Amino acid sequence: MNKQAFVSLLTPPGRGAVATVVVGGQDCVACVAERFDAACGRRLDELVIDRIFFGRWRSREGPGEELVVCRRSDWVEIHGHGGRAAPASIIQDLVEDGCREMAWPDLLWQTSADPFAAEACIALTQARTQRTAAILMDQVRGALREQWEKVIRALESGDIPTASASMEELTQQSCIGLHLIQPYRVVLCGPPNVGKSTLINALLGYQRSIVYDQPGTTRDVLTTHTALEGWPIELSDTAGLRDQASGVEAEGVERSRQQREKADLVLLIYDASQSSPEVILTEGSGQQHLTIYNKMDQRSSGLDGEGIFTNALTGDGVGDLVKAIVETLVPLPPRAGQAVPFTHRQVKALKASQVQLFSDQPQTAAAILRAAARVGPVVSS
Repeated sequence: MNKQAFVSLLTPPGRGAVATVVVGGQDCVACVAERFDAACGRRLDELVIDRIFFGRWRSREGPGEELVVCRRSDWVEIHGHGGRAAPASIIQDLVEDGCREMAWPDLLWQTSADPFAAEACIALTQARTQRTAAILMDQVRGALREQWEKVIRALESGDIPTASASMEELTQQSCIGLHLIQPYRVVLCGPPNVGKSTLINALLGYQRSIVYDQPGTTRDVLTTHTALEGWPIELSDTAGLRDQASGVEAEGVERSRQQREKADLVLLIYDASQSSPEVILTEGSGQQHLTIYNKMDQRSSGLDGEGIFTNALTGDGVGDLVKAIVETLVPLPPRAGQAVPFTHRQVKALKASQVQLFSDQPQTAAAILRAAARVGPVVSS
């Protein structure tokens, strides 16, 4: 039977007392009615909307389980036993009856009137900190959509200065938005035995990296995740950089270089006890970096370099390092309620619109933004 209905599992995978399956689309009531026997003896299409009804699910496999069904105005909710097997059986029955199975993010995307709010809801399930979740909640409440529509109105009315300024602000905030789910990559690198592993343990607050006072101990890239002042961070502890490395250690050094090239921020770790530490990254490299002199308690009198001084063993200076990392990665955190683009789809549309604006095509720029936000008619460029 070819039905215009879809089915989706809303509860996350894993153990749970209750699982929720939603059936939507034009024939959703008829689909569920073929399988659900209400205890009150009435058909599903006769039941009151927004009321909960107890009954039994009829399955080809057998009698089926007892569950609760709630008919809404546009869909039907099925609440049954949790876990994997019970909801999977219900979904399989509905698919065999002609329903189309749909993942919950696709369901949310296709049924939401505001794609930005839908994307923010999806992103919220992957938010790692309260701070990033709060920013995404602002977008759920309409912050991004409101700003986006403001830009469209400005473009269509010929107010180019307002549109340009608003688009530039959105572009700046997108650098933060793209890291609300994907953490900033921070790579620790430096010569062997300067305390990189000890320092990363100090930043994490527990021992993740192996610490041993012999050059070449770290021979691979060790990656772990943490949060600094509410911002998700991926810390990578890399092999010591030195020209004399060979064999397995040389491979670790090469991986260290590759990791450094992908970093959002490189921490250059030096030994403060040395008056002339080896330069491992030049100013002309183009990467954001901070210079750290570890083992500050052994600081050489001949060391005149500028940077952050730490003692990873005692924790001295680590707080200053955390502050510097955050201020470098997030120099201007968004205000409460501020619009923040947070997906590559949004950023791509924003940049494409800016290109058209720079080419003196404000109407085309507005059409691109309208298409991305599903605001009114989509005008082809």
